[in-house]
Amino acid sequence: MKLYNYWRSQSSYRIRIVLNLKGLDWEYVAVDTANGEQHGAAYREIHPNGQIPVLDDGDNRIFQTMAITEYLEEAYPDPPLYPTAPVERARVRGFILTCTCEAQQRTGRRIRDYVEERFGLEILKEWYEYWTPRSLEMLEKLVADHPMTGDFVHGDTPGAADCFLVPYFYQGSYRDADYATTPTLKRIVDNCLALPAFEKAHPNNQPDVGPDSRF
Repeated sequence: MKLYNYWRSQSSYRIRIVLNLKGLDWEYVAVDTANGEQHGAAYREIHPNGQIPVLDDGDNRIFQTMAITEYLEEAYPDPPLYPTAPVERARVRGFILTCTCEAQQRTGRRIRDYVEERFGLEILKEWYEYWTPRSLEMLEKLVADHPMTGDFVHGDTPGAADCFLVPYFYQGSYRDADYATTPTLKRIVDNCLALPAFEKAHPNNQPDVGPDSRF
C-alpha cells in the first residue's frame, strides 16, 4: 500500500491519520507540491489532474480523501471509524463534508494560489483572516452542545470526522488563527493530538518536511 502525499498538505494529513488509526502498513511516497512536482508528466501518470493524496492498494488506485477514507473503512473494517447507526453515520459524513466542501473550499490550495497570483500576498492574508475564523466557527456550531459529541467529534472514540477536523485546525495554526471562539473543537483536537496515530501523522513528523514559504 502506497500513499502519494506531501507533508504540509491538509488532505494528505487526513489519510495519514486514517491509515494510522487502522493500523495498516503503508509506504510514504513524497510529492513535492511546493515545487510543482504534481504538474510533471511522471506524476500525471499517477493522477491526471495532479492532485494529492492518491492511495495505491495493490492494483487499486483511489482518489479524493472522502473516497479513500470510505474505501479503507470498507476494505479494512477493524477498527471502525464510522458508527453503525445510519443517522449517526450521516452526522459524521455531514461534518466531513462541511470540512471539505465548505471550510476548505474557501481556504484550500487552489484558492490560495489564485488569490496570491491575481491580487498579491497582502490580499491573500486578508482573505484568510476573514474566512479561517468563520469556517472554524461553522464547524464549532456542529459539535458544541450536540448530544453525540463526546471526547471526539462523534462519541468517545476517534473516528473519521476527527481525521478531517485535525488537519483543518492545523492549517489555521500556521496562519495565527484564534481558537478562543471554538472551545469544543480545541478540546477535541487536543484529545486527538495526544494519541500516537495523530502524532505520527502530524506534518512536522513526516520524512519530507522542509521549508515551504507559501502562506
